[in-house]
Amino acid sequence: MANLASSRETKQLEEGLSQIEQVLKPDFELAAEKEGLIVNKSEKKPSEVAKPSHQQPVASSNTVNQANAQSEKMVKAIEDILEEDLNEVYFALPPQEQIIFKQEGEKAARKIFDLLKGVTIKVREVIRAIAGWLKVIPGINRFFLEQEVKIKTAKILKLTGRDKKLK
Repeated sequence: MANLASSRETKQLEEGLSQIEQVLKPDFELAAEKEGLIVNKSEKKPSEVAKPSHQQPVASSNTVNQANAQSEKMVKAIEDILEEDLNEVYFALPPQEQIIFKQEGEKAARKIFDLLKGVTIKVREVIRAIAGWLKVIPGINRFFLEQEVKIKTAKILKLTGRDKKLK
């Protein structure tokens, strides 16, 4: 009799735990499970899993990979624009400063990319990011800095196709 009571309690606990797991599962995991991408613990076939009508479809990993590839291409294009005409300056720097210059350039490119993703472009922030990066160069001429910032900002805005108002 004691074993029967403990088996009932165990069964009730297991059912309670499975309900708790369902509540605590992240939405994307449940959606993937219901779409048949993940087979749940009862080993149902994907065709047996009910598809809810109110849930949006899960984005495929291919779409995510394409978006990442496009964003990396854009960051690379921004880095290319930033490093234009600076080869002599870069190779004149000591090795330690070259590393810092490169890291700051990558940070600036990422920040510019983030600024360009928005609905409106904050050109002043793009200018500040480029100027902050170029100020890493020791003893940089102020006029050279201003000229390079203007050129690089114009090229970056032209890259995005939002340079129509700049003239």
